[in-house]
Amino acid sequence: MWNVPSLEEKEPELVREVEWFRLYTWTHFSPSDTCRTYGSGVVQPFNGSAFYVRSNCAFILTHFTHNRVEYDITIRRGDNGLLSEVEIIINKVRTVLQNGSILVEKKSVSLPYDHTYQHVFRYGIYTRFKSSLLPLTVTWHDVPGGIDTLWVELEKEQNSDITGLCGKFNAEAEPKCPGDLVYQDKGPAYVPSCSNPNPRFIDQENTSSCVCPDGKVLNDRADGFHCVTVSSCSCVFNGRTYLTGETRSTRCQSCLCKDGRWHCSENSCPPRCLIEGEFVTTFDGKQFAVPENVLVFWQSSMYVQVQTSFGMKIQVQVFPEIQLYITPPRNHSGVISGLCGNNNDDTTDDFTTSSGIIESSAKLFALSWSLGACSENIPNPCINTDNALKCPKNQEFSYNLLACNHTCRSLSGPDPRCNLQDAPVEGCGCPEGTHLNQENNCTPRSECECHHHGGATPPGPVVIDGQQW
Repeated sequence: MWNVPSLEEKEPELVREVEWFRLYTWTHFSPSDTCRTYGSGVVQPFNGSAFYVRSNCAFILTHFTHNRVEYDITIRRGDNGLLSEVEIIINKVRTVLQNGSILVEKKSVSLPYDHTYQHVFRYGIYTRFKSSLLPLTVTWHDVPGGIDTLWVELEKEQNSDITGLCGKFNAEAEPKCPGDLVYQDKGPAYVPSCSNPNPRFIDQENTSSCVCPDGKVLNDRADGFHCVTVSSCSCVFNGRTYLTGETRSTRCQSCLCKDGRWHCSENSCPPRCLIEGEFVTTFDGKQFAVPENVLVFWQSSMYVQVQTSFGMKIQVQVFPEIQLYITPPRNHSGVISGLCGNNNDDTTDDFTTSSGIIESSAKLFALSWSLGACSENIPNPCINTDNALKCPKNQEFSYNLLACNHTCRSLSGPDPRCNLQDAPVEGCGCPEGTHLNQENNCTPRSECECHHHGGATPPGPVVIDGQQW
């Protein structure tokens, strides 16, 4: 059984998760016999003004006893704000609404459903639950991702006390607002904040609300409910909070925190994609790791290689012309087809089309494997070899390059590229005794940064997890 916390009883960590703001009362139903919840957390109780609860915790919507029969309805919202689970218990019979399904005593039921204690049926665009023991109905509307509205109706006044979110609230007393917020009988439903100082919504009406004093906004980037001027709003980047006036810089760009927003200079670096083992940095600077069953790396400045855990190897030559080399697994016994042929040691059937016909024409064979409307011009297979390769920065050209232990990152742990049976390739690489860093410079071992699970650390003494290294 869950207890619904009051503002005074909430734990500190719950304060951040649950935001309470007074909202307007819907007039579609009489407040004396209907409790309604809708949107991402609006609750209109049986009596009193509506309020807002945004949380993915479970809450008791209502609970009471009638003629010795207990009634409970519990709700839980998902991260999208919609109701993800509704539990109705009447006389110990448990009904659950979840993922568009209805389960009675853990068994999925179809509609209409008739039971000794309850009936469930379609009600226009809604679904309705009607109890045969208690004078109540529960009606809801399913949408993709959950339930966007649900209401509970009582057909007559209950003598026993009703508890839960639908319980009776004192509508006469002025609501108590948390922190620096002040109550307004007619204020904005969406409180201006550092993240959104000027919220604008179509047909937004004023309503009972908790807002900041004039000239201030809610600091939603800090704990509690504190109001600040927009010029004092902080900024957030990669989970770190920066005060107004503070800057953050990278090798290519600097950004200033002002009025709660980042003001950044133009990116001075040319776009570059960095691939180191399973770690990839995109052109725009986003870092991620490819799945463990795939290894992607630069063999040299001319070759990118993709190595799979099941033995397939894909090699892409990027200079002077784009070329693709595919090596299938050695023990592959399945069917291979496509422009590369079928790998059956028989050249006479290499021009087998996608429909299984052996063609004598290269054009007809190639077009059969196209994935869309393509030009029928078959280019000259000759490759331009007149382009001269210029090595960047302090790299040197070699015809005998291997990727094994080639980068600074490889010094911080075992290099998975050393386990591959790869032939040397040509291209630009680092001279003997140096390693390639993230700036594409060849540096001595002593100047390489160290990589660990928490990120990268420049050379020199450092404290990690409380230990000196």
